[in-house]
Amino acid sequence: MANDGKSCTGTVTVGPHDLVCENPAMRWTLAITTIRDIELSGDEQIEFDRRAKRLQPLDAGAIADLGLWLKSKHQHALAQEHFTKALGVDPNCAVARRELGFERKGDAWVYSPVLHQKMMYDWVGRKAAAFHFDLAKKLHAMGNQPAIEEKELRRVLQADAVRIEAIDMLRPLIAHVALKNKYRLPVAGRWAAVSGATVGSGHGGYSYMMNAFDFRRIDEQGRFYSGPPTELKSYYTFEQPIYAMADGEVYDMHAEYPDNPIGVSASIEEGNRIGLRHAGGEYSIVGHLQKGSFKVKVGDKVKQGQILAILGNSGRSSSPHLHFAIFDGDGVSLPMTFQDFDVVEKDGKRHVDSGTLEEGRIYENRFDAAKAK
Repeated sequence: MANDGKSCTGTVTVGPHDLVCENPAMRWTLAITTIRDIELSGDEQIEFDRRAKRLQPLDAGAIADLGLWLKSKHQHALAQEHFTKALGVDPNCAVARRELGFERKGDAWVYSPVLHQKMMYDWVGRKAAAFHFDLAKKLHAMGNQPAIEEKELRRVLQADAVRIEAIDMLRPLIAHVALKNKYRLPVAGRWAAVSGATVGSGHGGYSYMMNAFDFRRIDEQGRFYSGPPTELKSYYTFEQPIYAMADGEVYDMHAEYPDNPIGVSASIEEGNRIGLRHAGGEYSIVGHLQKGSFKVKVGDKVKQGQILAILGNSGRSSSPHLHFAIFDGDGVSLPMTFQDFDVVEKDGKRHVDSGTLEEGRIYENRFDAAKAK
């Protein structure tokens, strides 16, 4: 039986992830995606059975340890099942929480897509990622199963977020994703989109930044600074307030890193940032914030237009700019649509009720001062 419900007879060849039926008149290829993990070898299956028999049903640590062993054998679904079982026994089982993408924030465990993506690097592994990428390419060649192809590419990018070929294949598959929330730009005033979702740009090489944008504040003449260009305070972007793009909850925050001097850049990891969790499994992030300027803390509920922090020059930034993105629970950067902003053009301003951004454009946004507290 082929995907469209038509029957097919002929010589059938069955592989681990596809089925090919050939006859003189046609050739059908049907992807089989129920088998997603590399199968355990005979010896590994014996070892798994031995370990499983020794498990005590109320020993969360032992259940999580078996999950780690399964993870090392590329058994993603079984590993996740055991980590979930461990949490059912002990909701504070640290190993299980970490492996499922949670991190400790005070007295609570908070889900972090960023951490989840890092853990998936080990979950899937290079060998299994290559396996799933090969399947994605087969699905791409078939051309009639984009949803399954997208799922396989997401698995690959969870293991290797900079695999350019996979990013290039995923980009058109998510190009028309409709966001579940109505977002506003995270800035007020006039800003230039100096870097965006352009293929081949710095953002385009990372699955978690492939649709991100960088903004710089400019004046009426289009200048980025006034004063000595070697001083941070000369830049209009520096110390500008950054706002919440939509209602949400602060789930991730780094506020400990100092600003870089002009011309000096630190690592991505050393960038101050705030991550918000929104309704419908969407997340947003604003980055390069200034140490000591944060108005919120992890666990806070925030409203759209609320000031989160002021902009600095921390992380991978040699001169002040704002980095922002919206992504999903897999850590994949989504195409961004924003509400109620102006596009500045040569002959004036053009208001946009709802629209996307373009690199090289100039935008203006405003927030009700009464809401921005």
